[in-house]
Amino acid sequence: MDQVRIGTATVNFSRLTIEGEAGNFSVEPMVLEVLRALMAQPGEVVSREALIDQVWGVSYGGDERLSRAISLLRKALGEDARHNRYVETIPKRGYRLLVTPCDPTTAGDGANESAGLAASTAAPTGRPRARRLLAGFAVLIIIAAVVLALSLTRAGWPGSTAHGFAATETVQDDKDHRNSIAVLPFTDLSQAGDQKYLADGLTEEILDAIMKFPELRVVGRTSSFRYQANEIDPRKVAADLNSRYLLIGSLRKHEERLRVAAQLVEADGGRVVWSQTFEGSAGRIFEFQESIARSIAAGLGVTIAAKDLVLPRMTGNEEAYELFLQGREMARRFGRENKRSGMRLLEQAIRLDPQFALAWAWLGNAKLLLAITQPAAESRALVAEARTAVTKAKAIDPGLAMGHFLEAVLHDYDLDFAASMDAMERAYAADPNQPYLIIRRGRNYAMLGQTDKAEQLIEEGLRRDPTDAIGIINLSRIMLAKGDLAEAQRLAIRSRDLGFVPAGAVICAMLNAQGNPQEARTCWAKLPDEITERYRPPFVEQGAWSQIGRAVIDGDADARQQVFATLQDHFAKPDPRVNNYLMDLYLAVGTPEAFMQEFVEHPYSGSSSSIASVWIAGEHYSRLRRDPAFPAFAARIGLVRAWEKYGWPEACRKADGTSPGLIKFSCT
Repeated sequence: MDQVRIGTATVNFSRLTIEGEAGNFSVEPMVLEVLRALMAQPGEVVSREALIDQVWGVSYGGDERLSRAISLLRKALGEDARHNRYVETIPKRGYRLLVTPCDPTTAGDGANESAGLAASTAAPTGRPRARRLLAGFAVLIIIAAVVLALSLTRAGWPGSTAHGFAATETVQDDKDHRNSIAVLPFTDLSQAGDQKYLADGLTEEILDAIMKFPELRVVGRTSSFRYQANEIDPRKVAADLNSRYLLIGSLRKHEERLRVAAQLVEADGGRVVWSQTFEGSAGRIFEFQESIARSIAAGLGVTIAAKDLVLPRMTGNEEAYELFLQGREMARRFGRENKRSGMRLLEQAIRLDPQFALAWAWLGNAKLLLAITQPAAESRALVAEARTAVTKAKAIDPGLAMGHFLEAVLHDYDLDFAASMDAMERAYAADPNQPYLIIRRGRNYAMLGQTDKAEQLIEEGLRRDPTDAIGIINLSRIMLAKGDLAEAQRLAIRSRDLGFVPAGAVICAMLNAQGNPQEARTCWAKLPDEITERYRPPFVEQGAWSQIGRAVIDGDADARQQVFATLQDHFAKPDPRVNNYLMDLYLAVGTPEAFMQEFVEHPYSGSSSSIASVWIAGEHYSRLRRDPAFPAFAARIGLVRAWEKYGWPEACRKADGTSPGLIKFSCT
């Protein structure tokens, strides 16, 4: 059916609209594809993994896109925030369509409404709500862990001040817009539809190549890959991304023959600046990539010497290249088994070409991503294997930006944040136009407590990649450090609307800090399993989330003591699970000494997120900074050396007359 009725809303798949009591909505194609997938099994639970595979394919891995699509779908259908009448979340499993869609030409208003209401009424009501709220910033300690700890897990390698990034929020100056371009994913037109990984790989290599031209402003992968070239309105996409030009194209592979068509379009008027089709054997894909990148540069006035390669050859082995593309896409996908599959494919690529530096780097990246979710012993083994892979990648290609970036992540694990800063600076120098590196560099400066520098860098990264939800939530954290609650809340809402589920916790915190305790209680009680499961296994018992809520939000002394005792028991075990969420609970319950001790004794992947949270405004954070043990702690993890090289934080002052070997300072 081209149109269906769900409750009181009419869904038109060809016009991409949902119209009903909640209003008239223009809906993204992928949102309706999620609905189609749920409609195919009404009343049945469809797993998150199945929905991601069916709608986005492997290159669109990561459950944040799915969460965003479900959120937009519920909004357009007019779902009540407290009751799911149409689309039900099944914790740790997936989603279920509670009603059977019907033909809008024959169904009366509310024809399938009652089924949804009955199902939602019968659904579990969720965790008990917190009883009291403690005014102020106590809840922000735990929130800092929630919103920052996923910076490593993103699927890619990549007065109140209003921050706007897309053209819908702010208009960039003419110079910035003049040579701006978004490279959209090439469409796979192969008969079997099984070459998407190759089409996406072709797109990504072109994007990375032209991003190196300082004359161009190239929209980052996170934003440009949200769209499918055959399903978009060029003017709308260009406006969303503040981009003047779009590169669109297609790939068709039949046996060993390859056909690639590409065109550069000026989005506003639809003028085709350049168009060309390339045909030949599949082994010529590197040649095609080079030709397309050169043609784009020439069309936009960038001069390239004939002898210079725009795209350095990654490998001379075609089979290794295809295995690499498949492995990279699997590594980006949500779920442990997907990452393990990606690692196996990358290892196969390396066996075929042991000098494939980027394959080594991505193998290290996949192992670090997997390490985040594993028990301590397995995590340590994965980090050691990642270190070997990253070292190999850097030895083969010393200028590989990703190699230096991953080295910075490994130094985080080693609790040497000065070395992490050095490695991040090398990564940025190798690829200074890469939005993800600009944003991550900004987060590193936030870790040092240099909030102004961090804000500047993250804003610059978001101008190049305006829908990077994790970059936006990192900027929200910086606003918390500056005490600007209103802007922090606005950015958190923006991040949530782009699909970053943990941003919902920030919004709860803002409600509490702004004097809306009842709304904050409701918000906290409804936080999804994607957040609460990160506090397991120590907080797996029934009522554990309510206990954390009483401790963190209400400031209940007994609950704080119970949470602290649970943490102590957990970290006393021989192989405890360690992550930012659990570690930062020590700050949340007012025990900074225990936080510093356990942080040093239990290193973990992504630990820099906890350090970035130290600089948030408020008494609970200031208490840590003023603790007598903080100077020795800061020296132990390399912060003091980093401050000496990159500048001291606004909240700390170096004492006069200190020697290089004994640096004294105080913080507020």
